[in-house]
Amino acid sequence: MTSARHFANSGFTLLEVMFVVVVMALLSATVLTTFASLNRAATALTGYRGKHAGARYALAVIANDIREARTVSMSSLPSSPLTVEGLDGQVLYVLEEGVLSRHTAAPCRRLCAGVTGIQVDLLTRDGAPAADAGSVALIRTTLHLAETGRGQHSTNTFSLVTARRNRGGS
Repeated sequence: MTSARHFANSGFTLLEVMFVVVVMALLSATVLTTFASLNRAATALTGYRGKHAGARYALAVIANDIREARTVSMSSLPSSPLTVEGLDGQVLYVLEEGVLSRHTAAPCRRLCAGVTGIQVDLLTRDGAPAADAGSVALIRTTLHLAETGRGQHSTNTFSLVTARRNRGGS
């Protein structure tokens, strides 16, 4: 009764008020849908959809392995550039057809696609190249990713410097 009197006092019927509420809801939904569509279009236009999340994830996994490693060794073979030996056994990083994967006793885990190269630099605490295994304090891991799209080819580089915890080897 109170709401009926309120609407009667305002000069609007309940049907008119309900109509306005429905129209406002439709307009709000249209605006939100348009905004979401424009946001998707802007995201597609700039090309950013977190496509480098794989590279950042791969670097984080490698850094974690290096941090806990007893030894870190590099190979001149482009297909298996990095071997990390830790308390849990050996981890081999394999780069095959642009896909970087991590191989352990468990099934292999794909880390990142589009990788054209991986580079590992052994550094002293000052950031200079390490002369021997005993002076290695930091390890810089660099991933090179190729990108193609819209008729353009480019290379992105992602690097991460990791401090060594277990210094039993290089």
